[in-house]
Amino acid sequence: MKASAANETETDAGPTLARAFRKAGLMTWNPRTLLKMARAIHTHGFRPSSFIAIAAARDPHHVAVADDFGTITFEALYDRVQKLASALHERFHVGPDMGVAIMCRNHRTFIEAVLAASTASADALLLNTEFPGPQLAQVLGHHQLGCAIHDPEFTPAFEQSAYAGNRIVTGSESDGLTVEDLIRTSSGPLAISRESGKIVILTSGTTGVPKGAARAPKFRAVSGPLATLLTKVPLHAKTTVMIASPVFHGFGLAFLGVALLLGATIVLRRRADPDEILADIVRHRVEVLIAVPTMLKRLLELAEPIRSQYDLSSLKAVLSSGAALGASLGSRFMQAFGPCLYDLYGSSETGFGAIATPEDLLAAPGTVGYPPAGTSIRLIDSAGQEVAAGQIGRVFLRTGLVFAGYVGGGNKETIDGFMSTGDLGHVDADGRLFIDGRIDDMIVSGGEKVFPLEVEELLANHPAVMEAAVIGVADEKFGQRLKAFVVVRAGEAIDEESLRNYLKERIARFKVPREFIFLSQLPRNAAGKVLKRELVSSRA
Repeated sequence: MKASAANETETDAGPTLARAFRKAGLMTWNPRTLLKMARAIHTHGFRPSSFIAIAAARDPHHVAVADDFGTITFEALYDRVQKLASALHERFHVGPDMGVAIMCRNHRTFIEAVLAASTASADALLLNTEFPGPQLAQVLGHHQLGCAIHDPEFTPAFEQSAYAGNRIVTGSESDGLTVEDLIRTSSGPLAISRESGKIVILTSGTTGVPKGAARAPKFRAVSGPLATLLTKVPLHAKTTVMIASPVFHGFGLAFLGVALLLGATIVLRRRADPDEILADIVRHRVEVLIAVPTMLKRLLELAEPIRSQYDLSSLKAVLSSGAALGASLGSRFMQAFGPCLYDLYGSSETGFGAIATPEDLLAAPGTVGYPPAGTSIRLIDSAGQEVAAGQIGRVFLRTGLVFAGYVGGGNKETIDGFMSTGDLGHVDADGRLFIDGRIDDMIVSGGEKVFPLEVEELLANHPAVMEAAVIGVADEKFGQRLKAFVVVRAGEAIDEESLRNYLKERIARFKVPREFIFLSQLPRNAAGKVLKRELVSSRA
């Protein structure tokens, strides 16, 4: 690790992909298997569908997915993907100029749809499963689509959106055309085009309408981050990975790709419940859990006697991303589950930007760690100047994983090849990155700058508080004043005055919210991010 400027953190050359592959047990195949894999790569090129082709060639009878429908092997999954891709192309002209919208919960058909689109060289638009009809209409209108694939439960949303295109429903029981119908009547494998489609991930939309961030990363751009993951995290061939975060989100999708590359068994559930997650860890001997911070909180909410009923000895790593982990939650989680927690930082636009290992989180609670190989971080002030270590600046990343621009136009601010993440942060003396909040969230009250994350973390440390969110509201005297929304732990009681006194003992008075609102829960999106726009409009 090196600092090329007082504020810039950059990873050295670091682990090579070959060494990382050897560590993960991916370099032990026999010549016949290597030949099959070479043919798969030659046919598909570097795209998501190549991962399932490689896995099927390497170990066809290994279980690829365990979900609510049972289990399926890599060979069977690959066959279904090929047939679905052919049917989509023949019936709906899905291909380089005609994409596929996908609105599914966590199950095998999501994987089949994404990989079929990739096989057909089509763009795959991943839709948030929480979109209501009007928001769905806003998003779908910006994309050229041959069809949409969705779970039956989302039929009303599509009907409300007035989407007039072709729709295919997952499952086998539906009044309309189903994925099973397409696979059953498919004419066979599709000739693979050398042109690669893009995966379009929608931004979180926490402050407005979600925007499509399209990307089709090249192998060279992926190799550094992948080598870092395989070196730092106990990931290996044929491991068992449970993805409890939404697979339509960048975090879940990225590890879906990593799991396929490893030939791992992927455990999915349509709806992630804390008890079911623990039961699945035991049932499938899960070694790696992928989850958003909200799910980690829910696991902690289970009483110790309940958690102790499960044999979690197989679990080696828990990876968190998608929303801020925070020092308090990270520390409490490792106290309960041991030093197995990894925090990943990035955005839909920039991709993977930093990783904190359990050692980092213990040494510097709240850090998001260091950038992966091939990535560098720069902190810049509002005037475009670099800030010194320890000072807060805007976080910019330089990485090969950045997107090429929003669908429909627009981009993120870029300076000297570094792209803005939209966050504020600082680095410590050892070069570890800390996120202090969103640029849009910063509050100026009476001329003083306040970062809500600092206040939220302090509130979350109160023994009676489950979680909290802080926003700025208009104030005639100070320009803005702070307003806190607090969720109290079950069985606990706390009032506004007690919380105000608690904060006054720990932070400057201008950082103490003038108003406290008590809620049963905070509004969140599927990735676990707090929807502050809903708090702003709340009359609570």
